[in-house]
Amino acid sequence: MKKIKSILLILYSLYGIVALAQTCGTVPTEAQVNYMRSFETASVRDMVIAQGIIDIPIQFHIITKNDGSGGIGVDTIEEQLNIANRIFIKSNIRFIQANAINYINNTEFYDFRREQRQEDLFAQKHNLPQVINIYCANKLILESGGLCFGYTYHPEKSRNRRIRVFMSRAGFENISSFSHELGHFFGLYHTHEKKQGERFESINRVIDFDRNGTLDCYETGDDLCDTPADPNIGNYSEFCSPQCFLKGSININGKNYIPLVDNLMCYNNQRNCRTKLTEEQYARVAQFARNEWKDLRITNLGNRQKIQGTIYFKLKNKKSMPVKLKDVNLYQFKKAYTTGTSFLYKVRNKSSVPFYVSILNMDDQMDEVNSIPANGEAVKIEPKEQIIPIKKYIKLSAKYKQPTREYICLLVSLAPINHQTIGDAMEKEEGTFTQKIYKTIGDKLLPQRNVTYLSGEELNFEGVLRKNEILPIMLEMEHLPK
Repeated sequence: MKKIKSILLILYSLYGIVALAQTCGTVPTEAQVNYMRSFETASVRDMVIAQGIIDIPIQFHIITKNDGSGGIGVDTIEEQLNIANRIFIKSNIRFIQANAINYINNTEFYDFRREQRQEDLFAQKHNLPQVINIYCANKLILESGGLCFGYTYHPEKSRNRRIRVFMSRAGFENISSFSHELGHFFGLYHTHEKKQGERFESINRVIDFDRNGTLDCYETGDDLCDTPADPNIGNYSEFCSPQCFLKGSININGKNYIPLVDNLMCYNNQRNCRTKLTEEQYARVAQFARNEWKDLRITNLGNRQKIQGTIYFKLKNKKSMPVKLKDVNLYQFKKAYTTGTSFLYKVRNKSSVPFYVSILNMDDQMDEVNSIPANGEAVKIEPKEQIIPIKKYIKLSAKYKQPTREYICLLVSLAPINHQTIGDAMEKEEGTFTQKIYKTIGDKLLPQRNVTYLSGEELNFEGVLRKNEILPIMLEMEHLPK
């Protein structure tokens, strides 16, 4: 018995030590918790179907010494941005840089001390509107005098919302802390975050322990039911392997816990392991991006070439195939079409410059991408020209015995591209059709701020792009078997 008590004392001591040394400075207030609970639980079902991808603009501010020395490197920032985009694309969002990096040459703030009034005045001076402002300091010193990797603010009901993230050099130099703070910004708690009164969360979280009408998993931990209970004893170093899996369950007070040591929002000190979110976490991020942070959008055309065009589809009997703008940058045919249906598409170039068009096609099994034309070479459309790029009808395959969705992506570019190569790369990626495209083409896809998808029964688009950029137009079709 004494031995058991000694083990427990060691474990709880370890918990206390790690809690003091914790490197995330984001702590939700009671008001923020109540505000976030006022949102309906996000639907996981919506995350497995193709949706439009939302571009979230961010502005990096690098704090240096007075002489401009000592700031975070640009390569580090670009690497962290790529990591964040690989993680959060499953929430149907993509982070893009709003403008060139802003350098703040001020030794006073090089090692940034977190004091609320000073921070607010500092942010008022440097913040860019309608973007997430990312401040990169050498060190972040908390009110307690301790250091942290980074901190931000949870969504809250306030006229003066703090739309910013602070990161230290040490926070940027590990693989997951920047993305971890972005998770907080979009409504995610730590996996161990909250207790209910003095009671720690139950191992089986999908119960109403105190019979108050709310499941335990919606009021303890991270308020999401597909996140296992997390005792947060600290860095998990004796339990988590270098390959990022749990060697065995964690026993505290006679209870066995199996936390997700690879979850982005946990406190695993092996931070290279923190690369994933649960389905409900992805859904929550998507919900807050579309609703709470819907004003984080900018319109900045930049130095690009303007293009305009119309793409429309016709059945073999000459009848039109009307579409509607379903979601952000995803169109949908207004009608379902049956196996054997034959159709073609026409492209009208309304621009003063030529552009290229090609098509990628995938069904909702998401395992094979077809390219049109099959040789992978995009079709060139001259200014003011209207043509049928493919001189034959496209026929819906008879291989489907159940209703399915088919997805079409039209890629518009100023320079020729090989869409067969893109399609082959998409087949190796995971996710929905739109997520696969964004993962494959990455920052070559034209940001939403530079393209307008117009409502109507035809695909009408306007955009400005550079030679190496690609304007995507995505279309969904309901395919019914005969």
